[in-house]
Amino acid sequence: MMTIGQKLEDLIKACQDYQVTPIPTKTNKKDQFLSPFDVPGKTVSKDDCVKVLQQYFINKYKSEGKDTSSVEFLINNDFSPMLAAKLSDCKMTQEDVFNLDENNYIAQTKLDGNRILIYKSANSDELHFYSRNLSVVDYLPIDYKDNIYTNVDFSKLKGISFMVDCELVVSQVPDNVILESYGLPVDTTQLNLTTALLSTESGTEEFQKLYPLKFWLFDVIMKDGVSYLDEPLYKRQIVVNEMNALLVEAGLLIEQPLNNRKLGLSIRDFHKKMLMNNEEGSIVKRLDATYCTNGTRSHKAWIKLKRTATESLVEQGLGDTIDAFITGYENKKDSSYNSWRVGSIELSVYLTDDNDNYICDENGYPISKVIAYVGGLTDEDAKNLSIPDVNNPGMCCLDPMSYGRVYEVTGQDISPKSNTLMHAKIIRERFDKQSSDCKLRKSFIESQVM
Repeated sequence: MMTIGQKLEDLIKACQDYQVTPIPTKTNKKDQFLSPFDVPGKTVSKDDCVKVLQQYFINKYKSEGKDTSSVEFLINNDFSPMLAAKLSDCKMTQEDVFNLDENNYIAQTKLDGNRILIYKSANSDELHFYSRNLSVVDYLPIDYKDNIYTNVDFSKLKGISFMVDCELVVSQVPDNVILESYGLPVDTTQLNLTTALLSTESGTEEFQKLYPLKFWLFDVIMKDGVSYLDEPLYKRQIVVNEMNALLVEAGLLIEQPLNNRKLGLSIRDFHKKMLMNNEEGSIVKRLDATYCTNGTRSHKAWIKLKRTATESLVEQGLGDTIDAFITGYENKKDSSYNSWRVGSIELSVYLTDDNDNYICDENGYPISKVIAYVGGLTDEDAKNLSIPDVNNPGMCCLDPMSYGRVYEVTGQDISPKSNTLMHAKIIRERFDKQSSDCKLRKSFIESQVM
């Protein structure tokens, strides 16, 4: 099911307003009814409400003579676009991915745009552009057909039906003066600009003629009434190639993402090339995997590789890891686990300017910053860091002698919310270094957040 930005109570009220009755499917272990539609042992969920509201509007649009075949296809298949899994969810490292059997995997450019499903019915000269979200007006997949301007020759697509999976981007981001003249956000990213164009109801046709929206085609859902959801990727890719050629001939600005096989590169070297090209990273896909429509991230089917902190450090000539010192700890809620060890440690660095000089506060003291929270400590490391907590019998705390101990760490990237390493892990303890040696340029952290 695609996502919707409404609370359950709002959806229940909508069902009452439109006089439709959702069928409750969620187990209700409480004795009291939680909604007007509950029955003994069952209560309604958001999905229950959305389904009945969707059917109401489909019937309404049909009675008005509108074509609802595309939304019915999505709803009948309980469709949500396939997602790529994070490395941490796959319990893999980047090196694990690089060592996969390349006969069974392919790597493509990771794109930073808006996910769009393009649909055309056989008897229509119109393209529909569906997002991953549901409308809060009619609870159906949001269609951006009135916001995306194309110059398609439908005679080339006569009698053809299809649904393809794409990423939508702006072909070129102009300078701030031009963006401001069209009332669009300045100092923006490609993703934010594309989002702004999709959310603007009118007035962007002229802009899109100069800076057209471009589609990156990477999968096919259906063609001429035949569903490809249960076909492996290597078979779907044949149809993707056919659809790309067809849509290019019809005049749609569309292209397939680069892949490692086309460039004759290994997955490792392809990923490095994408980072050198200032791309966000790469998506590694299993060739025998079917298309997963349930909205979950299909582990080891599509795997997302992004720029790591190590790669960014090397690019800026700052080494390949970060040295940080212990400034705190956290315990898990499970008291039995905490009875003999700390749960995770907090690691910090001193901030420096671009000349590696300490950045100090008004009193002249170097400013430190938390750079990582590291869990998953080995039993040996945890025991070495922990002592019984005299203030909480049966619990443990960080040994005061452990504050300031230095560790070499790395991570996936830096979180824009906390400005700390994501998926941080310890490489080794640095007995040869002191906390004063743990320095990191403030500009590096800021560049990663940006």
